[in-house]
Amino acid sequence: MSVKSVKWYAVLVLLCVLLVYLVDLTTFRYNGRTISAGNGNPGLLFLFPAWTAALMLMIATFIMAVKYFDDLSDHIVKKAYRFWLPLFSLLALLLSVYFQYRKIMQWMDTYRQMTERLGSPLFLGTLNPYNNSLYYNAHILLFCVSAAMLCGWWVVSRRPY
Repeated sequence: MSVKSVKWYAVLVLLCVLLVYLVDLTTFRYNGRTISAGNGNPGLLFLFPAWTAALMLMIATFIMAVKYFDDLSDHIVKKAYRFWLPLFSLLALLLSVYFQYRKIMQWMDTYRQMTERLGSPLFLGTLNPYNNSLYYNAHILLFCVSAAMLCGWWVVSRRPY
């Protein structure tokens, strides 16, 4: 891997982390007293670029993982990486799914509190200012990177040589 590709990858990772922060920053929080009834969803400004950046990060991670596993020449090191790196990637993948599930359940609890406070059902729609961070957050980013790493390892491990 060249220094240029590593720098490009680092910039892409930093961009994705910045977009996680911006999406979370623009997601409204229910404080128990009032809800916002504005006409806009500022998180949408960052969701679509964030998804695009995450897709680019997945592709770059996959390419770098394939190159990395191809460059391993020592069979002893290769055997160690055949076990440990996929295991850590799978563990990170499962943890990210668990944490995303917890985040969704916490949002559902907040949604129930909002509807009880208003005394009537509240339909916010799929993309609303209160749940932007459900669609792009650090857990989803970890899932994307772990899945791309596992796919890169799988491609190299299936080769006959």
